[in-house]
Amino acid sequence: MLTHVHTLVGLGYEFDTLHNASDPLAQAYERISLLKPASVIFRTAVAYLPFLAQLPFPRVLELKSARNQIIYESTKILRHKTSQLSPQKDVLSLMIAENKKAAGKVTEQEMIDQVMTFLLAGHESSSISVCF
Repeated sequence: MLTHVHTLVGLGYEFDTLHNASDPLAQAYERISLLKPASVIFRTAVAYLPFLAQLPFPRVLELKSARNQIIYESTKILRHKTSQLSPQKDVLSLMIAENKKAAGKVTEQEMIDQVMTFLLAGHESSSISVCF
């Protein structure tokens, strides 16, 4: 329910991840959120030895794959919203419209990063609300 509100208001986009467990974005966030005892140990080790995050460990590869999926979905959402002729009344559409007025002062990569921020914020606040 909350995810529905966040994505419609923030992005003007419906994911329906509660009813569609095979959604690639939901699966990517599930892989990132997965906490195993080995993951906690690995995160602690990376804090002291950052180069470990560059080695081809299975968990590192899994996280990179999930991140790439989130970037892909974020890019797809941004390009879809940018191609719409009439802007909607959501935060992303307003941001795109203002960027067009400002002659593209914000790059596409910065916009994609913002979409990723919206997605993470909506995912985290929704999952925390469901837990309570």
